[in-house]
Amino acid sequence: MRYDRGKIVRKYRKMLGWSQTKLGNHVNTSASIISRFEAGKYTLTEEKITQIQQALNIKEITYPAYHPLLDKLNAWQKSISMGNHQKADDYYKQFKDVSIRSLNDETGLYSLCHFRYGLMKFNLDYAEAFLEDVKKHADVIPTPYGYLYYKSIGCYYLLRSQMGDAWTYLHVAKKLDKEQFTHDGEIHLYYALAYYLRENFADSHEHAVKAMMLFQDKMNQPNILYSRFLVIKNQIRRESTPTIIEQLHTILENYPSTHRFYIYYLISYAYLQQDEYEQALKYIRKALHHETNPFFKERYLYLYAYIYALMGDVEMTITMINGGLKMATSEKYQYRFYILKEIVQCTYGSESFRRRVSEEIIPFYQSNGDVVEANYCHAILGDVYYRLKSYKQACKHYYVFPGNRFISHLLQKYPVK
Repeated sequence: MRYDRGKIVRKYRKMLGWSQTKLGNHVNTSASIISRFEAGKYTLTEEKITQIQQALNIKEITYPAYHPLLDKLNAWQKSISMGNHQKADDYYKQFKDVSIRSLNDETGLYSLCHFRYGLMKFNLDYAEAFLEDVKKHADVIPTPYGYLYYKSIGCYYLLRSQMGDAWTYLHVAKKLDKEQFTHDGEIHLYYALAYYLRENFADSHEHAVKAMMLFQDKMNQPNILYSRFLVIKNQIRRESTPTIIEQLHTILENYPSTHRFYIYYLISYAYLQQDEYEQALKYIRKALHHETNPFFKERYLYLYAYIYALMGDVEMTITMINGGLKMATSEKYQYRFYILKEIVQCTYGSESFRRRVSEEIIPFYQSNGDVVEANYCHAILGDVYYRLKSYKQACKHYYVFPGNRFISHLLQKYPVK
């Protein structure tokens, strides 16, 4: 990969605390030439670049001979973009023991492939091991390549539910290369998920449909399916669900088993929206039975517990919650399990609960830009203070978010002690 040499020089110079004048004096040139070179408006000789490289101890800008593994790295990256798990797995096996030091200027692509492979597998801990290196390279490579880095980082934060960072990196990618953005199904899929998590279902639907069309043009079947899932999830939240459930059963019959568990989850969620708890329970049980990926298993466990809570089965709700708490996969879901457990035990009126939600949980969600979860907490606290006849406090929370039917149903079923 060809780095933007000017960006690299600027980065290393600032890391050392050198001014452009100091660097210019060190390599016998003017500060204005250093400035123009860093801005990409002037080309230095290779001899002068070597001097700068030695002065700043830079390794990335030597442009070594073509690396024999470059084609395979590009092929790995393509297999990930196409959602081809089998090929991506094959390339992962080939590269998992390759020393990054042996790749010279291809270390950025190597890290990006591992990073995106972790995202593809929803293995966020694996992806995190390459996050800082991906960020480092994103800052010093030309725009067409930087776009891929920034949107991938945005996806990582999206899956981590760190919504503020997710929006930041996705917007950087969009501004960096609007032409790529327009024709890129992946980033539209990421925006669709981001808007869905914000409960902006109209914009989420628009991006999901756009992503699906772009993936269809490239015959990218796995990502067509992911886009379709988001279209369906938006439909579940926006309209009646009988026909949607029929669609999901049709998908279940026609798509490979790799997506079967998630389809069961969507069917369960659709039945939940119709208050058909027994059917919802049937399909979430199927989803959870064989799921091994912690990323999905945690979500399935929460829905499982939530359905039991709505059905009034406290014992099974607590069993599912305790299973989720033991997983400790994400802080967001640890808090969700905690709140649900307090609700079904009718202890959410305690001072310790109110303090923890106000001083710890809501600030956590706010710091991550997760407005929806923060709002749900406000709705619960509003109800708690109302029942405690602390009406001013209740109004403060209700003013932020009055609640929804599921929250109201739960709190009515489990009155505060």
